[in-house]
Amino acid sequence: MKGLIRVTVILAIVILFTTAKYEPVKAAGWSPAAKAKAEEIVSLVSYPGMTDYEKAIWAHDYLCSTCTGNIASLEANIYLPSDHSADGPLFYGTAVCEGYADDFRLFMNIMGVKNRRVSGWAGGYHGWNEVYIDGQWWAVDVTFDDPYIIGYDPGGVYSRQYCLISPAVMALDHIAMEYH
Repeated sequence: MKGLIRVTVILAIVILFTTAKYEPVKAAGWSPAAKAKAEEIVSLVSYPGMTDYEKAIWAHDYLCSTCTGNIASLEANIYLPSDHSADGPLFYGTAVCEGYADDFRLFMNIMGVKNRRVSGWAGGYHGWNEVYIDGQWWAVDVTFDDPYIIGYDPGGVYSRQYCLISPAVMALDHIAMEYH
């Protein structure tokens, strides 16, 4: 009986997750320096005809290869404001989930890709993103694909396990609670 109830709850979460209303992303939270730096980086890599899919893959891979998850500050319960914003990945090369998600959102906004930030639960309070490509939402969790986070391996190869997956698949281990 417990198994049946558990499956029902998971299905209910998937239904809620995939039918959530889109709320436009607010650009007010980024520092002028972060916006300028992100625009500079995007201008070096974007090209005419670049698809929204290619833009999302680029932003994911860029963050995974240039930023390190700041596990030490989390484990020591130290709050570093830059780790929780786009400033962390852009200027210091470190972030927690909020910083990764904020920077990914900033890149997507600059590149003109409809997106939103998601807050919820994934083994703890967590933030990730969704992008709207070809008429549907796709989930992206840069934090969970960062080699330092997933294997404590700063020189490791990043993953794309959580890059552009369906929200239903993401809901297997991520519970969305808010969309920003």
